[in-house]
Amino acid sequence: MNFKQFIAEAVLQINVGKLYGWRPKVEEVIKNIKEGRVSQSVGEPVVVSKLDSRGDYFIINGYHRVIEAIMRKENIIIATVDEFTPNIERTGGAHAGFLADKVKIVDLLQNNNQ
Repeated sequence: MNFKQFIAEAVLQINVGKLYGWRPKVEEVIKNIKEGRVSQSVGEPVVVSKLDSRGDYFIINGYHRVIEAIMRKENIIIATVDEFTPNIERTGGAHAGFLADKVKIVDLLQNNNQ
C-alpha cells in the first residue's frame, strides 16, 4: 500500500475546532436540524480535505454529523481524508467558490446561538 492510499483510508480523530465548511451548507444544515431532519449516518466517519492552514480541515461530506456532534458538545469527530495532495486550497478554480465562503463551524454555531 502506498502512502497516499494509506492516508486516504486512515481514520483520524479531529478536534471540531479545526473544521471549516461552506457557509451556505452549514446554514442549511443548522436549519435542517432545527426542523428535526438529522443525520442517518451517526458514527460513520466524515470526509474532509486538509487545508493549507496548520491542522485545519474542510468538510467534504458529513456536515450533519459534524454539526450534531458540536451541538452535543463533543470535541472530537472521526474523519477520513479525501484529498491529501494537493490540499484543497491548492486546487484552484475547482473549489474557489467554497473556499471564498468558508467558515469555521464552531464559530458560526456559537454566533448562531447568541
